[in-house]
Parts: sequence; structure tokens; C-alpha cells
Amino acid sequence: MKVEWTGAWSAARSKAESRMQNVADQPIQSLIDRLGHEFTRPELLAQALTHKSFRNEQPSQANGDNERFEFLGDAVLDLALSELLMNRFSSDQEGSL
Repeated sequence: MKVEWTGAWSAARSKAESRMQNVADQPIQSLIDRLGHEFTRPELLAQALTHKSFRNEQPSQANGDNERFEFLGDAVLDLALSELLMNRFSSDQEGSL
């Protein structure tokens, strides 16, 4: 079955492909080469390594920042630690956890 890219999906795909081309021109490419890993979406790696202060100071060179990833990472750690504490101290009350 062939998937047709139309409307908003087509625009999103073009934008993502454009970002991937931009990543190849950035210093991040040397990191990708050194890691020896082929990233499916290298623009996300560049975004994950971009601090919001750089994005604010150099908006033409940054495609976003890592704030959303930081938020997601905090939520993942919160879930993992909560599960660990609940299992390890199953009879304790909320306040002692």
C-alpha cells in the first residue's frame, strides 16, 4: 500500500527533510560521525543539544531548544523513581515516600 503525502503532512515532511539537510551543515555532524550512529531524525539530536539561551541569541541558527525534552525526561525519571519507591516501601504512607 502506497502512502500519499498530502496537505499538512506533505508540508511537515518537507520541513523535516529541510531540517535534516541543515543538520548536515552544522557542527553537530561531527558528533554524529564520531558516535557512529545513523539517527533517523538528526534534527532532534540538534534540538536536544540546543540550550534556550543559544536559541534566543541565535534564532536563525537554532530550530528549537531542549526545553520540551527536559520536561519529558523529568517526567520519565519521576515515573521510574515513583515506581521504585512504591515497590520498595509498599507499606509506607505518601509523606514518608
